Amino acid sequence: MKVWMNGHLVDDADAKVSVLDVGFLYGDGLFETLRVDGGLPIQWQEHLARFIWSAYQLEIDLRGQKEVLKAALLQTIEANNLKECALRLTVTRGMSAGWIPGEAEGPPTLVVTARTPIAPPVEWRAITVPSPFRLGAELPRHKTLNYLPNLLAQRAAVAAGADEALLVCEGRVLEGAMSNFFAVVDGALRTAPVADGVLPGIVRASVLDLARAGAVRVEERAVLEDELPRASECFCTNSLIGVQPVTRIGGGKVGSGEIGELTRGLRLGYERIAQSG
Repeated sequence: MKVWMNGHLVDDADAKVSVLDVGFLYGDGLFETLRVDGGLPIQWQEHLARFIWSAYQLEIDLRGQKEVLKAALLQTIEANNLKECALRLTVTRGMSAGWIPGEAEGPPTLVVTARTPIAPPVEWRAITVPSPFRLGAELPRHKTLNYLPNLLAQRAAVAAGADEALLVCEGRVLEGAMSNFFAVVDGALRTAPVADGVLPGIVRASVLDLARAGAVRVEERAVLEDELPRASECFCTNSLIGVQPVTRIGGGKVGSGEIGELTRGLRLGYERIAQSG
């Protein structure tokens, strides 16, 4: 497998990052994951815009690098002769400048890797877990390399026989460990606002646009944990799974336990967006 690293394509065995890189030392960096369909990265413009924005917020300046990053994605796809895959774009602040955590010298480290995606189950089971973040926290709005809280929550879900962990803070269901979360409650499609401290997901934004265009009543406010038993439909979104139905949370069914009509429609609508590039 070929890897794009700092402007060059190399074999994955030769793609090495220094142990003095602050991404390795402190998790000081970001990543972005894109789905590739038909040899093209889906919604690449939105992904790169978010990546560059997040990097700037964390004082890693990638402004003016959009075309470089786009070329890196396309070169990685072409070099590996891939039609369907997942791409990961990673940036770190660069090499450590000394003993002060976070201080770096030299340019950022940029890497693009590819892998074959694993098809998700037809429907997901979820559990609720306490969020490791406070309400309104800034870091969950960015896909940082400090991903351990999400991984621990996801491992708790797997240990419980579930597919996703829903993060709950002050009684509010904010998002999944690996996804944004939506529920239909009292006839309205609800999802937590970004201001609550959730990732501004690319698929999340597309689903909200689709729902509003279809005259669905949309509320950007978090579902309360004690409202989950009233939800008639639930689903999660991210760029690899698209719209993923959730039919069980904890020990109970969501609605009838079947994939809901709105979820089916939004999933179909999003796939049309994905296929259009």
